[in-house]
This record gives sequence, structure tokens and C-alpha cells, in this order.
Amino acid sequence: MTRPRPPAAAGYSLTELLVSAMLFAIIGTGSVTLFSLTVRQQTRTEGVQAEQFAISIDEANLQRMNDRFTCQSGTCVIKTGTAPNQNQYYPLVGSAAETTFLGLCRPASGSAAALADPLVTLINAVPATAQMAQLGISRQAVREAETIGQPFSHRYTITWRSSDNTILRQNTLVPTTAGWCP
Repeated sequence: MTRPRPPAAAGYSLTELLVSAMLFAIIGTGSVTLFSLTVRQQTRTEGVQAEQFAISIDEANLQRMNDRFTCQSGTCVIKTGTAPNQNQYYPLVGSAAETTFLGLCRPASGSAAALADPLVTLINAVPATAQMAQLGISRQAVREAETIGQPFSHRYTITWRSSDNTILRQNTLVPTTAGWCP
């Protein structure tokens, strides 16, 4: 009669224990790295969204200035109160204001004052919004030079830049009042 063999001891061998510990370490490290990358990407995305939101608010204000810019009195200003109607963009016919306005519509040379110049000056004088200042965003408006052989377009470009001088957004506009230039 043979004695029954005792069952093998239950448990892990040292090799199995080391392999499973290594697998857990690899999985844990990968999980932490993935979580870290996700948090970093989310932070970066939130920063871009904050910049774009701040620029959008500023851009809307500047668009309003563009639409309310009028030279009806001979001096170009941003009309306050209600928005100008179609009769408030062009000066009184035969007046000195009309002569000034027509001179701004067709400057004699690229160096002469143009219709967009006073608006560019007004835009550049507007301080950055609190959000833009907090995020280190700057803004600059520049009148585009006349292209030889092309009609004067009165365009100006507004550029928003980050603190490291990267262009975040550009917008080219034409003052609404330029629509009344002959």
C-alpha cells in the first residue's frame, strides 16, 4: 500500500512574485505618466481658451469702434451713444468737413494721412483689457500700405501677441465709414 502524496504547497514561487511585482510597477508608472500628461494637456488647453476668450472680448470692442468711427464733423471720432445711421458717416455736402473727408479717402501718397489713420491711433490708445494684461497679451493696430496700382483700400490689421511675441490672432478690418468714400 502506498501512501498518498501530500498536495503541493499553495502559493507563488519567488520568480512568479518578482514577475508580478514588475508588471504592477510598469502598469503603475504608465498610469501616473498618462495622468500627468493629461493634466498638463488640460492646463495648456485652458490657457489657450483663456487667451482666445480675452482676445475675443477685445476684438468685439474694437469691431464696435470700427463700426462707430465717423468723420462727419471733419474730425474723425468714435460716435458714442447710439450707432451712427447711414446719414452720419458722410459730412454735409460742400462743407470743409467734406473736403477733409475726401482728402482722407484719397491720400495723395502712401505717406499722407489716410482714413484709417485716426482709427488706428484711437485703437492703439485703448488700454488692454484686464484679462489681456493678466495673460501678457499685447495688441497693435497698423494701417496697411497702399499697393501701387490698386485702389486705396483703407485696411488696417490688428495683431494680438503673447508675452513671448507669438502671434495669437490677426484681424484685418476696413472702417465702416470707408464705404462712403467715392
